[in-house]
Amino acid sequence: MSWRPPEPVDPAQWRRRAEEQLAALEAEDIPAVEASRVLHELRVHQLELEMQNEALMEARMVAEAGWERFQELYDGAPTGFFSVAADGVILELNPAGASLLGGRRESLKYRLFPSFLSVRDQARFARFLQRGLANLDECPHCEVFLPGARPGGIPVRLQCADCADGKVLHLVAMDITGLSAPDTGTAG
Repeated sequence: MSWRPPEPVDPAQWRRRAEEQLAALEAEDIPAVEASRVLHELRVHQLELEMQNEALMEARMVAEAGWERFQELYDGAPTGFFSVAADGVILELNPAGASLLGGRRESLKYRLFPSFLSVRDQARFARFLQRGLANLDECPHCEVFLPGARPGGIPVRLQCADCADGKVLHLVAMDITGLSAPDTGTAG
């Protein structure tokens, strides 16, 4: 005899079988007191489930409102925010970040961040990204030029904001025009 997978069970068949089993149980002589207690427990359980469902709906509304507020803050921030994968791919960015790269947000997602940098800045950024992903005690930074809308680019300070998983680095890009010349040291 060879093995064959079991026949799939149709949900309508499950219901029919459950009703047959319930009918068999009901055919047994269940004391009225026991049936009343079971019915009470079922009603209490139903009310508990309804209250839990209501609490979940309220929690969902609070979470959605929080997400909307976060999105407003993220999108409206005057500072560039980026989420960059370990391979340098831009996973997320806000409008200020898109402006620093000189493009539209939608067209910049999933592009390589280093492709917007000079060769010299690419090496600096690679070290910065590696240190940030290593989740060192200190919060690494580096200064580079981003293309933006100005001739010669925009000097920015990239600051590691968070790297919880070692796979995605969240960073802040601050326009430092007029503050100082970009750092050519090895801080990043």
